[in-house]
Amino acid sequence: MPRVPEVTPENANPEQHRIIAAITGGPRGGLRGPFKVMLHSPKLADGVQALGGFLRFGTSLQPRISELAIIITGRFLGARVEWVGHSVLARKGGLPEDVIQAVLERRRPVFTHADEEACYDLVTELHHNHQVSDATFQQAVQHFGIAGTCELVGVTGYYSMVGLFLKAFQIEPPADVPMPFLD
Repeated sequence: MPRVPEVTPENANPEQHRIIAAITGGPRGGLRGPFKVMLHSPKLADGVQALGGFLRFGTSLQPRISELAIIITGRFLGARVEWVGHSVLARKGGLPEDVIQAVLERRRPVFTHADEEACYDLVTELHHNHQVSDATFQQAVQHFGIAGTCELVGVTGYYSMVGLFLKAFQIEPPADVPMPFLD
């Protein structure tokens, strides 16, 4: 249960209603994850939903790449809500099951696609080293271009913020969803 009450359409003020409409009227389709709590700061929620909409639905990255970055981030942070939702989207986006399972188990996947390996290396180095080696950076640019590499770093940063928000406010998956990990 979150540490603070959730904002819902039933208890939202007019400014919160405007943001809820922006969140639910787009491809997200629903009010979930951190937004029910984040709406306590409407300007924050509005900015986050706008940036997140682009990073989730508007980048040049293939879904399997952006979702790989998201599940690596969710697993690194131990953000179960992020993992539960985005591991499903990673599968739908075409990310191989063995790659998803390896990330879940915190081991390096065996890659059959070089772009997935480039994504994994960049995101993992960012999380573990807070920087990226020249070789890893060049590998990312080779596969995604400069703009795509910017977007990949943006996806990683955005979902790091989301994951930290989920952790700080103790937002967990519903009780009927099996816990993917305990740490």
